[in-house]
Amino acid sequence: VVFDWEDTYHNEKIRKDIFFVSDDPYYPMAGNIRTLKEFYSSFYDLDEDIYQKTIKLFNLEENKAISSFSKGMKRQTMLLFALAAKPKLLLLDEHTAALDPKTADKVLELTNRIVEENGLTCLMITHNMQTALESGNRLLMMNEGKILLDLNQEEKEKLSIDDLRDLFRKKSSRELDDERMILSK
Repeated sequence: VVFDWEDTYHNEKIRKDIFFVSDDPYYPMAGNIRTLKEFYSSFYDLDEDIYQKTIKLFNLEENKAISSFSKGMKRQTMLLFALAAKPKLLLLDEHTAALDPKTADKVLELTNRIVEENGLTCLMITHNMQTALESGNRLLMMNEGKILLDLNQEEKEKLSIDDLRDLFRKKSSRELDDERMILSK
């Protein structure tokens, strides 16, 4: 993987510029936010001011076991570290999947704010077409590892979910069969 024209393999300087939020993040069984902070501090120069502000914003308890957190709280915990790490590139893999609609909206709103306020480059992977249309300034639709559509902000704003489904059908010669890709909020 190349980032900023440099190979990321064994390149700590470059890897500090990238933060990945998985759809199913790993947390130590007995861990809490403080232990995660120690862990992430070994890889990133966490901004203490951003960390403290975000803890308050999310109303997260640093000493509470992460295993007792809801999925939404776990996603917020990962966004806490993503923000405090101040990466140049934020990778989000289905970071709102399996969340209730209210929590997903809150996490998306915060994600969009974090990206905009900090001028981050963000690659968000989602199967929710409404989210894809509403988030970011570019939309790539892929199928079987190939890019079918590459739309800028202006092009995205003119489309509906039905339009995306039709474009997918035309470009791939197949139907979208996954309900969660088609349904809106």
